[in-house]
Amino acid sequence: MILHSNHNRGFTLIELMIVVVIIGVLTALAIGSYSGVRDRALGAEARLQCNAIAKCIEALGADTGQWPGHCPAGRSCYDGETLDGEANEVWVLEFPRSGLLTNDPRCPYPNWNGPYYNEFIKDPWGNDYFFDADYQIDGKTYAVVGSFGPNGVGRNIYDDDDIYVIISTARD
Repeated sequence: MILHSNHNRGFTLIELMIVVVIIGVLTALAIGSYSGVRDRALGAEARLQCNAIAKCIEALGADTGQWPGHCPAGRSCYDGETLDGEANEVWVLEFPRSGLLTNDPRCPYPNWNGPYYNEFIKDPWGNDYFFDADYQIDGKTYAVVGSFGPNGVGRNIYDDDDIYVIISTARD
């Protein structure tokens, strides 16, 4: 004898909605975690590039006695203290004034023995790395190489998403 059941098997609408909500919450958590990890990885990549560029700047300074923008090597310097009389920031390090890829044709670096860097890439957010000989940190002045970070805001606008490596000691 075969018995037939009148109960339909399956999920109710409420059960399906609960499953969809749970999947949505888990997806949101996964995406949030991924973006945090990704942001930290991009910051680490920029810091690594800044360290590599800083070593090249130190080599330029050892050979010529000058850092990018003709700032005297070994210290921070303010506008007007550069050896070519121009501003001390170099916003695009692949320009000849930096002395890292080619010698500056307008104001040659003495004893230049470069290139000190093969080619410059953009930071992870598509911006140029920079050298700033009067970068302000907590009221003190440093020479740094850096990235303007995720927001890309820079050129004498200092904010908390900048990524930089200090090359010199601070001056009061």
